[in-house]
Amino acid sequence: MDVWRKPVAMTSDLKHIYLSDHSAMMTAEIELIHRCRDSNKSVDEFTQLVDELDTLSRHVQEEQDVVRVLLQEQGESPDVFKELSGWVVEKIGRLKLNGKLSEYSDLSRVLELEILLSSAQSRTCLWKTLHALRADDLRCQDFLARTVEHVQQLNTLHQQASQKAFS
Repeated sequence: MDVWRKPVAMTSDLKHIYLSDHSAMMTAEIELIHRCRDSNKSVDEFTQLVDELDTLSRHVQEEQDVVRVLLQEQGESPDVFKELSGWVVEKIGRLKLNGKLSEYSDLSRVLELEILLSSAQSRTCLWKTLHALRADDLRCQDFLARTVEHVQQLNTLHQQASQKAFS
């Protein structure tokens, strides 16, 4: 039996924490998508990356909107502290050393895509879990399929970025 098809019980408090955590992670993810997109707009060989990131940004925002609706259905709202923390963590991530002191590097692109790939995999887990809890909610199934596509696309983009950075 598929573990994701079993009915899952989760207390209201745990649902709030779980959904708030994912909403905060999506806040950080959206910020990182924008930074990566903006940093690559002038790089001719990464126009596909910029286009994919534009689409990804819209998709993650749609998913975050649904997570927030699910919180509202429980009579809850996103945890403001967690949302702010997600935003701040992304900003602090900009301070990492990337082999160049004051500019974007090929290594920055690789590392950002690795983080975005991890974020997409986390969203896949989110939608698997929510689909198990809300099997009749087609949004969960649709978002699950879409996040699997995101993982595949990001893997391809990461491979291209790695080849450029390390060849």
